Amino acid sequence: MNAPWTVKPSRSIDDLRTFFTGVCENRADLYADGVLTLHEVVDELQAIATLTGLVDAIGQDEVQEIMVGAPSLVPEVAEACEAEIMLRAAALVREWERTDPPPTAPVIKRREPKPAQSTIDAFWHVQRLESPDYLARWLENHPADAPALYEIWKASRC
Repeated sequence: MNAPWTVKPSRSIDDLRTFFTGVCENRADLYADGVLTLHEVVDELQAIATLTGLVDAIGQDEVQEIMVGAPSLVPEVAEACEAEIMLRAAALVREWERTDPPPTAPVIKRREPKPAQSTIDAFWHVQRLESPDYLARWLENHPADAPALYEIWKASRC
């Protein structure tokens, strides 16, 4: 026997409706006082409506209308749901941020300054003249380019 257990209404539908409205107001007050959460209130009210046979008698839509009609519950239902969604979203973002590795600063590799192509061409021209004195004087006039020109000359000899 797998049928759910329900209490068959021994009273009139109006009596059940009045009873259920009172229970809804009571649970709404408990919710407003912070004793119960919104989910606990809704679950309890749904169970009571089902077990008393009210759902079978008047239908689920009307039962929900009675639930929402509880004065303490109405203004806060949407706010509580939105607050819960926001809290869950904030917790999710905090978890993402906690598990993310810290950002690493990009490594900027400095390039050695390269002489202009015209300076390199002039260097090769002076070097081909085969005059060590003239080459030394020319390099004295280009002190910033001398180390790079030396590396270029050394690479060409290998």
